[in-house]
Amino acid sequence: MQFKTVQTKTIARLFLAFFLTFSLSTAFAEDINWHSYSKSAFAEAKKQHKNVLLFGMASWCPWCKKMKSNVFTDSTVVSLINQKYVPVMIDIDKEAHVADSYNISVVPTNIILSGDYKVIDSKTGYLSASEMASFLRQ
Repeated sequence: MQFKTVQTKTIARLFLAFFLTFSLSTAFAEDINWHSYSKSAFAEAKKQHKNVLLFGMASWCPWCKKMKSNVFTDSTVVSLINQKYVPVMIDIDKEAHVADSYNISVVPTNIILSGDYKVIDSKTGYLSASEMASFLRQ
């Protein structure tokens, strides 16, 4: 009978350790706080001395979905974006005027902009997490 009590306590401790480890790892996981394309996003970039990362995508684009699920969840990419950029995501079909002003005709497109709306660099097409990290490090 005593063996069963020890076994139950051991199982409870293992469960608690697993639960705490999982809870802490998800509690400290970073997310990207995407902004809409607006004057306030650019004002925030200027105030924080950051550039704007504009992600042009479309709801029908499989490569855009893949970037959202695989690249923009990568810890290195997320960390770089949060440290250096104010991230802005646009759907080129819903915000065609923005897409047109930056000549976005291919999705996905990533554009680095200054707080004064000036294009610093851009990449079109799918970028892997390592390619995106290299692009963001400039």
